[in-house]
Amino acid sequence: MRTAIPIGRNMPRYKNWEIWWAYVPFDDKLFESKKRPVLVVLDSNDNPFMLKMTSQLPSGPYDHRIKELNGTGLSKPTTIQVWRAYRLPDSQMMICSGRLHLSDIVDVKRILSNYLERPSD
Repeated sequence: MRTAIPIGRNMPRYKNWEIWWAYVPFDDKLFESKKRPVLVVLDSNDNPFMLKMTSQLPSGPYDHRIKELNGTGLSKPTTIQVWRAYRLPDSQMMICSGRLHLSDIVDVKRILSNYLERPSD
């Protein structure tokens, strides 16, 4: 079930762990993007950043395959790429489809913490 959220001046605040559909830019094509789900995560100042989601299988320790799709609004198995964070303008955010299940939130928090604490190259 997708909830229509107005875009523009009356844009509501994003909520932690919401799943939104957005236009996410390609890494190698500056002016092209793809409609895909993203996971909203709020930083310590309540500023949102979005984690890219994909139908691809996890490819490393900073990916999480969603275990509980109920309530997410997603129709097929999905992987959250914790290592691919974006700050997207409201104009690229389309619609909120749901929220991540608590068990997946716990896993993503752990992976995000590990990612942020990893040694720099």
